[in-house]
Amino acid sequence: MIIKMETKIEGILISKIPYREKDLIAKILLRDGGKISVMFHGGRSSRRGKSSVLELGYLISMELKRPKHKKNDTIYVASEWELLWAHQKVRSDYEAFTLFCFILEVIARVAQSEDLDHSHEAHSGVFRVASNALFFLEAALQKKCLNIKSHTFIFLSKLLFELGISPELKTCLFCEKGLLDQRGLALVPEQGGFLCQD
Repeated sequence: MIIKMETKIEGILISKIPYREKDLIAKILLRDGGKISVMFHGGRSSRRGKSSVLELGYLISMELKRPKHKKNDTIYVASEWELLWAHQKVRSDYEAFTLFCFILEVIARVAQSEDLDHSHEAHSGVFRVASNALFFLEAALQKKCLNIKSHTFIFLSKLLFELGISPELKTCLFCEKGLLDQRGLALVPEQGGFLCQD
């Protein structure tokens, strides 16, 4: 039985590398939680004076094809792409941009590589956690109410839960103080929860 490759996909650009003069090779986090490598020919150049839509953290819709000369290559080629969602304020705030980079780096390491030619197990929770973290980071910046510690804590907690690790999130494992008021926390995986500084 031959399974036809899925060609119309959507995903978040989680990393990119310049290639040749105007091309990009990017890692895309798909809606089902997998990641793929995509070549964007002409992806580094702006179109009609506008900035490129291929920026980190952007949600992009794309039409894919495989290179004709490399049937077994794991890099797909985007024939068309368009922007679906973009952040506006993240790059203008140092703390937010640092958290933004941290989120993308963690997601890039957690997401499993995917082959669009074969059936696979979906883990859409990773995409959901990443997209919500980026969306609410941007929303908090627009409302000027960003709490970096809270945002980081929520992102990591949701990601751990999606990965099958469900630690105690409300109180310290040993002294039972509330965790939301604490400045520094340490995860103790073997005990299934967090420790406060005390």
